[in-house]
Amino acid sequence: AEPSPTARAVNIGEGGTRFAACQGRGRVGNLRGGKLAVRDAPFDDAKQIGELTENAHVFICTRSLDQQWLGVVVASEDGTKPVPAAPTTAPATQAEATPSAPGVDCGVTAPVRGKRAYAGPCQSGWVESTFVAMVAR
Repeated sequence: AEPSPTARAVNIGEGGTRFAACQGRGRVGNLRGGKLAVRDAPFDDAKQIGELTENAHVFICTRSLDQQWLGVVVASEDGTKPVPAAPTTAPATQAEATPSAPGVDCGVTAPVRGKRAYAGPCQSGWVESTFVAMVAR
């Protein structure tokens, strides 16, 4: 899908070369049964490019000037691409219960050379800061 003309990339590396590409971690909450829209720019009318559910983990990489929006990379707690939700039925064998290969590294837990737009394999975008609580590892 084409980004909107007002799309704004999520920047990583804002903390410099001694810090992780995305310095903060957060968990989505207080959705009251809904889903949190991931947008391609930090404003309400921006194009929705995804959605997050309650307790989804994100890496906080940047903020809008008014602090109402967070530029995030959606990743598991270890910095890898999230695994799709497992089926609700129990696996027939132990082999099916064992996870396959490790996930793809989103590239946000290690330092980068300088500030730049995120171009990694994981979803990135803008979410309302009201629904993301900072968490410690």
